[in-house]
Amino acid sequence: MAEGVLEVGGAPPDADEDLLVLYFESRRRSGGGPVRSCQRLGPLFILTFENPQDAQSVLARAPHRLQGAELRVRPAPPWDPAGLLLGGVSPQTPPELLELYVEHVLERPPGTYSLRRVGDWALLRLHEPLDDAALAAVEERVRCRKLEGAPVAVQRLPQTDSVQVRAPGLHRDLLELYFENRRSGGGRVRAVRVLPGGRAAIVSFQEPAVAARVLQQPHQLQDSELAVSPYYEFLEPAEEPGPGDAEPAAPGHQESSTELAELPREPSPAPPAAEPEPRLQAVTEAMAQERLALPAPTLLFLRREDVRAHLGQLLADGATPATYAVAEDEVVVTAQSPAAARAAARLLQDALSSFTMELSAREALALCSPRWHQLRERLRCCEMQLAPGSGRLQVLALRGTEQENRRQLHDFLRDAAPDETLVAMERGALRYLQRHYQDLLASIPEVSMLPMEGDDVAGFRVSGEAGRCQAAAEFLQSLLETISSQTVTLSYPGVARFLLDEGGQSILRQLESRFQCVLELGNVQWSPPDPQLELAELLPPSCRQQPQPPTLGSKHPELPDGAAGDSLPPDIDEIKALLTALRTDGTREDEEGRGSPPPALHEAALQQLEGGFGKEWDPDGVLKPPGADQEPWETSESYGTRDVLLDELESGEEDEEAQMLLAIQRSMDSTQHEDEELKRATALSLHSYREEQQAGPCPEGDEEDAGLLAALEASLEEALPAADTARVTLYASFERDVSALPRQLEQALEARLRTEQVESAGLRALPAGCRRCLALLQRRHAVRLSVSDSTATLHGFAGYTAAAARDLAVLLQRLRPAERGAPGVVAVAARWVRWDPTGTAVPYEPTVAALLEAAWQRGERQLDVLLDGRPVIVDLEQMEEYDISTASALPISRSEPPSESAWNLLGPEASGLDEEVRLMPLAEDSEEFGDTVQLFYATLEELYNKIQIVKVARGWGPRGGPG
Repeated sequence: MAEGVLEVGGAPPDADEDLLVLYFESRRRSGGGPVRSCQRLGPLFILTFENPQDAQSVLARAPHRLQGAELRVRPAPPWDPAGLLLGGVSPQTPPELLELYVEHVLERPPGTYSLRRVGDWALLRLHEPLDDAALAAVEERVRCRKLEGAPVAVQRLPQTDSVQVRAPGLHRDLLELYFENRRSGGGRVRAVRVLPGGRAAIVSFQEPAVAARVLQQPHQLQDSELAVSPYYEFLEPAEEPGPGDAEPAAPGHQESSTELAELPREPSPAPPAAEPEPRLQAVTEAMAQERLALPAPTLLFLRREDVRAHLGQLLADGATPATYAVAEDEVVVTAQSPAAARAAARLLQDALSSFTMELSAREALALCSPRWHQLRERLRCCEMQLAPGSGRLQVLALRGTEQENRRQLHDFLRDAAPDETLVAMERGALRYLQRHYQDLLASIPEVSMLPMEGDDVAGFRVSGEAGRCQAAAEFLQSLLETISSQTVTLSYPGVARFLLDEGGQSILRQLESRFQCVLELGNVQWSPPDPQLELAELLPPSCRQQPQPPTLGSKHPELPDGAAGDSLPPDIDEIKALLTALRTDGTREDEEGRGSPPPALHEAALQQLEGGFGKEWDPDGVLKPPGADQEPWETSESYGTRDVLLDELESGEEDEEAQMLLAIQRSMDSTQHEDEELKRATALSLHSYREEQQAGPCPEGDEEDAGLLAALEASLEEALPAADTARVTLYASFERDVSALPRQLEQALEARLRTEQVESAGLRALPAGCRRCLALLQRRHAVRLSVSDSTATLHGFAGYTAAAARDLAVLLQRLRPAERGAPGVVAVAARWVRWDPTGTAVPYEPTVAALLEAAWQRGERQLDVLLDGRPVIVDLEQMEEYDISTASALPISRSEPPSESAWNLLGPEASGLDEEVRLMPLAEDSEEFGDTVQLFYATLEELYNKIQIVKVARGWGPRGGPG
């Protein structure tokens, strides 16, 4: 309701409305001012002042007395937008006529309102509130329409904070508990008054909004339906209604009731207001007065009803009776004599007691609690206010009540101050409470409970008033005592990863639903290793199969069918045309008397040319004379195109054009050969540089990398057992039987286990440096790996073993052929050595020897390798090692130990035959080279001009002597 509106009660039943208005307009008598309107509701009066300050002055000037009765003055409650009161309704008016009248003035159909008759009043309760415009329209229609020829007045009703409850066998405590519970839609109850007979009760709430909320919903208590209706004090029944009285009607229907006091239609006339004033003035002038100037808070305190009653009794019990009145800025003590007035004033001052309480920051927040207003009303003869700008509470009370009030204040500050407490518990117990006690936790009033699921702490953080927080914490502790827990240990390959994945979570959810429990994986952790760490990176360099550069490899690669190299004749038709021209020249020479080569020679040359096309020309083959049983034209296969032309023309005279063609072809082949050699040397040097960069700049770096790899391998080995073990904690109520759950969980996990096998010959002799790769493989996929002979067995859950098997197969392919033990490699301890200029055999490193042996087994002619960072070309046909950087060559050799059967035949005396037979080449300009060649040619006799000596070497036997 707007400011400046007061509700006045306690007036005599025959009080005149004009007398009441004149009293409150008198500034000297009441402290008020001009009154704009006055509305009477039975014994209540609603006064609206023109100036809201006048209403405040009237409240400060209390108490007020009129015609010997003490008036109760308080701010009027706001108007009820859903309530109307029709006055002037005759009790003899038929209900049907009244209902039609109400329907007309409201312009609403039946069922949208409820109607109840109380004497000559009709109480309307609308389901949809009226706004100001609709209310003005209703007032206009009521003013224009009479009921049975009599005018009807419509009045607004103030909001009520009370409801009337009707039901058999009502009890005060039961009603209070019900209407304070959220199920009823209620709130804090101020008072409950059960009417005689126990069939009706008046329930008053702290706030009118609570009463309005209660009226909007049905109620049932102890299998009985409660009839709830608004209660107005001015319609209070004089006595309990009899058994024949009607119950409240349903909405849209009226009912007659004589249970409420009948309100007079016209008040009886009151005596004139000016009549008692001279008599009161005469009595006042005959008595002595003592004036006390007191602060405004003290004056307000002395105006309180309980304080006035207590001080009035105190002054009346004195030697000389006295009384006091509170003016605007002073207290006037009146007695029969001046001495008695002074004594009464001292007694009044001594009766006042004040003290101050220091409040902490937390206690100061308690003053914002709704319970603070209840405490102020409950404290006897006590007024409190917070000192501005400080944390002190100033308390004013009457002497004798300080201890009790101080105790209640301390209790309130202790219980109502905002507090926060943590009820710690395990995460599984927290989840169990949230899942199975959700409704019960939500019903705890006026506290907030925030669940916390951190790594270091878990539980409920309870916030609210200290007393309620303590009660809620104790309640949570009592719930925790009903929860049991047990630990289930699971040991399966990769079980930690599986339980954290979707498959394991699905199994846990099914078991939780079946047994009404919670399975907590608090300490189960699994995380994959660094995804950037590849398995092949952990292989030792000696075990890796390094890819060769694209320009490296055999010096004479095989050409595909139909392809021709750049060094070959570009077109076979051109060669045929050239041969035809040569044959034409031969015929011309024959006519001149010279001999011509036989036709078979031309056919043979052409066939050799077509058959040898696609083979690279070897310039060294020119130095090799043909064999004794070989025709001259048969050597064209090793010579290339120019050799075919040369053999074709040897039988006759070569003309200048053929010789020029041969010279040009040789020059082009030589140039192309040099370019290819340069390209291969450049590619091999680049490959060598990359290997040096990967190998590391210094030995200290190698040692550091080795230490890191060792630490990585140790950490992987330590992490493997953790992934194979999981501890699951089971939380359930003590009343539930969950003994079968661990076995069902194990059976569900065992059904998901799988086994994969990978077979490879390389597993028989797996290098020791590959163990870290296997450890990383197990760690990455959460599987368990065991190797037996050439079979690797992977144990784990479905999906994990298949992926691990694929990675293991790829890893085995990355091993070098010698390390894998591929079928193409002969498992014979063949020895590879190179001979230095001093004739000493220097064995190759095992890794290089393995590469040479693999190339030897594959039948390759050349192999490019790196020796100490130097690019080297190994010719497996001429058994030479050519160093590109120094342009020097060293002979190499390969030897195999005799077989077991050969050793048995040779016997013990051949124990030194497994040693190397060393060969040392001789220089062509040395004397020993010339002597050896002459002796050799001397043994050939007539064949000496058909054989060419390429190389001469001195041999050293197993005992170190020359051979």
